[in-house]
Amino acid sequence: MLFPSSASCEYQIKMDNFDKNWRIIGKEGSATYTNLSPGDYVFKVRSRELGSEWAREYSSLNITILKPFWLTWWAFLIYTILGILLFYVLMKYIISWEKMKADLRFEKFSHEKDVELYNLKQDFFTNISHEIRTPVTLILSSINKLLKNNELPENQQPNPFGTIKKNGEYLLNLVNELLDFKKLEQQKIKLKVSEGDFVIFSQEIYLSFKEFAYQKDIKFEFESSNPNIELWFDKNQMEKVLYNLFSNALKFTKAGGAIKLSITETDTQVQLELVDEGIGISKKHLSKIFNRFYQANDADSASGAGFGLGLTISSEIIKLHQGEISVKSKKGEGSTFMIKLKKGNSFFDETEIGGSEINDELIENYFYAKQENSVAIEKILSNKEQTLLVVEDNKDICNYIVELLSDEFTVLQAFNGKEGLEIALEKSPDLIISDVMMPIMDGIELTHNLKSNVTND
Repeated sequence: MLFPSSASCEYQIKMDNFDKNWRIIGKEGSATYTNLSPGDYVFKVRSRELGSEWAREYSSLNITILKPFWLTWWAFLIYTILGILLFYVLMKYIISWEKMKADLRFEKFSHEKDVELYNLKQDFFTNISHEIRTPVTLILSSINKLLKNNELPENQQPNPFGTIKKNGEYLLNLVNELLDFKKLEQQKIKLKVSEGDFVIFSQEIYLSFKEFAYQKDIKFEFESSNPNIELWFDKNQMEKVLYNLFSNALKFTKAGGAIKLSITETDTQVQLELVDEGIGISKKHLSKIFNRFYQANDADSASGAGFGLGLTISSEIIKLHQGEISVKSKKGEGSTFMIKLKKGNSFFDETEIGGSEINDELIENYFYAKQENSVAIEKILSNKEQTLLVVEDNKDICNYIVELLSDEFTVLQAFNGKEGLEIALEKSPDLIISDVMMPIMDGIELTHNLKSNVTND
């Protein structure tokens, strides 16, 4: 603000609403105000001659300082709207977050219930399978005994015993498949690999199917690039794989067809190839045949349908061996299954190497398996000097085992672990054959107690 300049005149100023009193600025011809708040002001100025009184009159100027845009009413309106929107978004986010957590809790609860229900179903089927396997085994043992007592060969029996035996074995195989699948799902099957001749092993399984192939008028061949190939594998589990592949090939190959098993060897792996001239697998089913419970519903394959577990089990066993299994097939032209297994044992866990997995199959499977090819074994202990103790809670199975062994041994029997322990401590048998799952005391606890008593003695 500028004022007229004069050497004999001085000025006094006051800004209403800012200055409380008049202030002298002397002969300065200007006045400066800073930091004035928004509002209305009146600037006053008066003058006097040097040495005289201040004039009563003054000049004034009305001044209005406007608010900055961020302090205007419409700015606050925007702030309010933005605040409301922010609050809305925040509340919506919190509600969505809580809803998502509630949904996750519900999904977790539902998943746990589904898993619980699935496990209950699996346990139910497993228990049913165990219950079915026992009577089927007893039926088969009785049929085998009747066939053995009959002088005619099995395939010439004029009675239905042969048919009963065949279908009983088929039913037992289905039950065993279901039990194997349950073990694989629960990761209870642990490999016990050992080094062996894979060619001889495969050839023995091949020979067990040769008679069946001959009866169906199927050309059945076996070849190997080397007569002996050493490989680390679990014989119990690999037998299931080859049995399943041979069974499927024979099941779906018609009379006049051919099946060929080939084994080749490279520096790093062994490859097994099974080629059949069966009905083949359509393209839409090919990628799914290793899926659990998957069954092709084609008319041609329906007659041989099972649980849809055999190939799933085979695939899982090969994976446990760190190997690969694949299939090539064309509808109406047959199938080729290929298995690739690595050489050596460095890729196996230390716990998987050595020995052979103790199979919990019922003991009767051992007695009548491969009876056609069995040879007479010299009876060294015909005088029954050795004593056996059989501990089994199923009385029918127990009696059956006793019947099988009583000609060569003095056989004692107990129907639970506690009773078996008492008899073992009293009679000191040479060998104990025990079930695992039993009331009062199971087989594992029985074994621990026996070991403890031996150690203390």
